[in-house]
Amino acid sequence: MASLQRLRSVAPAMSSPGLPDASAPAGSSAGGPRQLDAGARRRWLPPLLLAAGTLSWLWVTATAPPRTGRQLLAWSTRNLAIGLVLGWAAAFATLRARSRRALLAGMLATVLAAATLLLLELIGWLGLVDWATLFHLRHVAPLGSVRLPDALVRGEGKEDIAALWHLPSAPIAFEYRTDHLGFRNLHDRDSAQLYCLGDSFLVAGLLPIESTVTALLERELGVPTMSLGLIGLGVQEEQRLWREAALPVQDCIVLQFVTEDNDLVDSARFRAGRNNWDIHSPSAHSFVDSLVLWLQRCLQPTPGEAHTHVGSCLGQQVAFQWDRGSFAGLDREVDAVLDCITGLHAEIAAAGGRHAVVLIPSKLRVLGPRCTWPEDSALRELDSQLGPLPVALARRCSEQGIPLFDLTDTLVQVAAHELPYFCLDTHWNAAGHAAVARALAGWSFVRGR
Repeated sequence: MASLQRLRSVAPAMSSPGLPDASAPAGSSAGGPRQLDAGARRRWLPPLLLAAGTLSWLWVTATAPPRTGRQLLAWSTRNLAIGLVLGWAAAFATLRARSRRALLAGMLATVLAAATLLLLELIGWLGLVDWATLFHLRHVAPLGSVRLPDALVRGEGKEDIAALWHLPSAPIAFEYRTDHLGFRNLHDRDSAQLYCLGDSFLVAGLLPIESTVTALLERELGVPTMSLGLIGLGVQEEQRLWREAALPVQDCIVLQFVTEDNDLVDSARFRAGRNNWDIHSPSAHSFVDSLVLWLQRCLQPTPGEAHTHVGSCLGQQVAFQWDRGSFAGLDREVDAVLDCITGLHAEIAAAGGRHAVVLIPSKLRVLGPRCTWPEDSALRELDSQLGPLPVALARRCSEQGIPLFDLTDTLVQVAAHELPYFCLDTHWNAAGHAAVARALAGWSFVRGR
């Protein structure tokens, strides 16, 4: 009996320290609750870190409205896209921490969303759906952009920059009347002695036809004058328009109006095969691209330029659409424009006519030196915002013997006491047209001296 008692007393000491005590309740452990808490922390740490990273990224990259263009809420498209990717990763980490079933559901939802997006993109690129049109992103070709023979349209219009940037502006009543060729002219003729070939400056849709430079030139000179102008034309399209019109030119004068503001942009568009009224986007058929542009316009109707590109001049707020974006990166278009002008000059001379060039300077070149700008406006550095076309055009015309009339001095002189442009538009007002007509009527080339 004594030896048996000694054996029982030693038995507990012989038990393995790694085995549970048989006398303890099933499932109990000395460190159990603490181990479960540590495991939960390990599972939820990644989603918490990713969520914090997402919020930090959005906080750091949030900005005030941009100086140019639009953005999505307080972020650029790129920064918001990065934030969405981080948020997606945080959501997946959260689902993984919850359960395997939740993770699988999230993966299935992602695959379905990606497949749907891919399908929407595919039908756009195949031409089955025009997303840019459905999102109302395509520019509507305005009245005066195509020939409308014998048209008579009355209505109300807005200054073009005001309409583009959603700026408050009073409507302007207009009457748009065309001749049998589809051009806006005071008289309906089959030919003229003086032709004016150009773009929207000649159309002048916001002015009465009697106040346009073409009508005023006829009054000043006393000779039949005809406008061959349509909105949105570049010099290449003007040359094509001249050929299509097929008007008699023997012993006649053709004044070709070249626009510093956007003729380089129009040349690049024309040589790329793009229509002037298509959306200006590298992927107009893309669902994602169209959706982003639509959201930007909804969330920020007025772009940054509405602040930085409006200066004070002669006591009025004056807007400027065209800046260095009208020539930056378009160096090759300068020669393309000049070559086209040179070709048209030779073409008209061969047909017995006389061709000359009239340079329309940019609104910024004329009014910029007289403006007071916001502190954050890039237009304060005026020299960097003026392009090379006037100098290059003067050089080429001199080399080729092409008569050139630069309207810069004429418009600058007017601007000393009154605005020759509409305040919220890129075009001349009545005072500008009158000054240009007087200057051209006094040009010896036009008078034949």
